[in-house]
Amino acid sequence: MIEVVKFQAADMEAIKDQPAQIYVREFLTEEHLQALALQEFSYTIKIRGRIVACTGVIQYWKDRGEAWTFIHEDCKKEFYAIHKIVKRFLDICPLKRIEATVDIGFIEGHRWVKNLGFVLEAPLMKAYLPNGGDSSLYSRVRG
Repeated sequence: MIEVVKFQAADMEAIKDQPAQIYVREFLTEEHLQALALQEFSYTIKIRGRIVACTGVIQYWKDRGEAWTFIHEDCKKEFYAIHKIVKRFLDICPLKRIEATVDIGFIEGHRWVKNLGFVLEAPLMKAYLPNGGDSSLYSRVRG
């Protein structure tokens, strides 16, 4: 059974980070998690009662937001379901512009955002990530 529920800060405790996201944990404080939980578009995906992903969009203003996702490292079997849920959410999200950033070296992340319908806007944003690493910027713009 698949459930999509409102994200709670404690849900992140169940996520075992993928290698490409491990460094983010040291920058992700309880205050950050609480702020994500307060966002209108923040969700937790459970499959057979197990938390497999925490995801959503941080809304910056009326028609612009930034997508975020933490996917459990051990969810290869569930990934297609996660993909379908996130794609459906992005398709119905009322924001006109949704951005996503991907660590420059995270090949699977680049492939996934493209499959979600994002288009590369900025291939290299130097020192964008919290650890000083480089990132790429993608967007989905409605209409």
